[in-house]
Amino acid sequence: MLNKKQPNHVYFLRQASLMSTLSIKQQIKQQTLKHRNIATTQRKLMDGVVIFL
Repeated sequence: MLNKKQPNHVYFLRQASLMSTLSIKQQIKQQTLKHRNIATTQRKLMDGVVIFL
């Protein structure tokens, strides 16, 4: 678990950096999902417009 050779603040910094990279990855994933959903809905809307025309 906690390595006694390294001081506490180093351990916490390491943990914080790990957490931040994970959260950034999650945010990027969510953003791409949102963009994909928007693209599909726009395509559906365009199909609907074509059908109405």
